[in-house]
Amino acid sequence: MSTFVSPSRCTSCNANIIWATTAAGGKAMPVDVEPHPDGNVLLTERVGRSPLAEVVAPGQDSLIAGEPLRRSHFVTCPQADQHRRSR
Repeated sequence: MSTFVSPSRCTSCNANIIWATTAAGGKAMPVDVEPHPDGNVLLTERVGRSPLAEVVAPGQDSLIAGEPLRRSHFVTCPQADQHRRSR
């Protein structure tokens, strides 16, 4: 289990998620709690704030060797389309 703040639950599929803030835009992003071999989201803890979520591009994963990567919950949630917002 994660060392991050207490996980929340997805309102659609009831999975454990972590609410993080994207590094690229400061928006809320649901992230699966458990690391995954195909993950591309690096979470960084911040005291008193939600974790910072950075999407790791292919080829950059060697720069963060040993750090667990997770997946955006939009990738794994069966009802993700219900929660997406238009850009």
